[in-house]
Amino acid sequence: MKWIEFMGPSGAGKSFLYERQVEHRTSNDSWITPEEAFEIVLEQSDFGMKLYLKRKFDALTRLLLSRKHKPFELIPSKYQKKAIDTHGTRFNFLSEIFIQEFADAKNSEPKHNINLISWYYYKVLLPFIVLHASNINRTIVFEDGIVHNNRGIARLDALQNMKRHVSNILEIDLSDDVSVNCKRINSFSRKLG
Repeated sequence: MKWIEFMGPSGAGKSFLYERQVEHRTSNDSWITPEEAFEIVLEQSDFGMKLYLKRKFDALTRLLLSRKHKPFELIPSKYQKKAIDTHGTRFNFLSEIFIQEFADAKNSEPKHNINLISWYYYKVLLPFIVLHASNINRTIVFEDGIVHNNRGIARLDALQNMKRHVSNILEIDLSDDVSVNCKRINSFSRKLG
């Protein structure tokens, strides 16, 4: 799996650029959103998802209509565990960086730290690992991803460690016109394969 994620400080315009990117997407673009990727996983998976969805359809329809659609929540925990067992160790360094950030903090509340670590694992890292394990042959563009949401990456030593694991980085100038950045992201996505 190849991925692009938006990184930067709060208020820099990441969400704005992501939303414009999605709006300006054409049929020639080779990338997809995480939601679309999970829908592909649900359609192509070997864990009997059609039967699972059939049983859950009525209950989920009401739930999904009442809030933002999150296809990851439909992936059975058995499949999530299989993804972790087969692909999870590749991303151990991100968990270690995230947890070390809290270990280094002097005035942090343990309960708050546990909640943040749990959030990062279950809401950020686990869905990413499931997508990675699914072998989707498309570039996935994340508004928020495993690197951006990792507080420990801000440390210089952690950033250098990250660059050893990530070979392609595209820097975007948010002061550029949206269409210019959209073209750069599409070009980068095609370069990734």
